Amino acid sequence: MILNQKPNTSINDNAFIALSCATLLIIYSTSNFHNNNIMGAETFLEIVLAIFIPPVGVFLRYGCGVEFWIDLVLTLLGYLPGIIYAIYVLVV
Repeated sequence: MILNQKPNTSINDNAFIALSCATLLIIYSTSNFHNNNIMGAETFLEIVLAIFIPPVGVFLRYGCGVEFWIDLVLTLLGYLPGIIYAIYVLVV
């Protein structure tokens, strides 16, 4: 009898979601968003896009500037460095 096994993608998906939530929590706690009691919808959208598609989030703020090209290269070299740089550029 052959057991029908599901692919093990849910663990990777859950880990990615947990990492994304942890990143947003760290950004929120270390930035001055909570001091203003306002996080603009534009900034929120940029950060969410920076987590899923890092160069797009940076492009929305800086266009085709140096920050975009650095983030694009970092994303192509490794997805995680692209995310880290994108969030850093958008928050700082």
